Amino acid sequence: MRPATRTGCRVTGCFPLEETLRALDDLVTKGKVRHIGVCNLSAGDLKRGQGITARTHRTRVVSNQVDRVVG
Repeated sequence: MRPATRTGCRVTGCFPLEETLRALDDLVTKGKVRHIGVCNLSAGDLKRGQGITARTHRTRVVSNQVDRVVG
């Protein structure tokens, strides 16, 4: 498990990304959800997640909603 780097609703390091992606893939496989979307992942975490899903042949993350306001 990696150290906690963000708090609140952000990635905390409490759950390994691999475990989370496996659980989300199980929901897609069971027909409970159609797609996987995430919120506020850093570009590095998203890239790492896409690598994990490609390597393990699991459902890919299709969207990342970023909590930023430009302006």
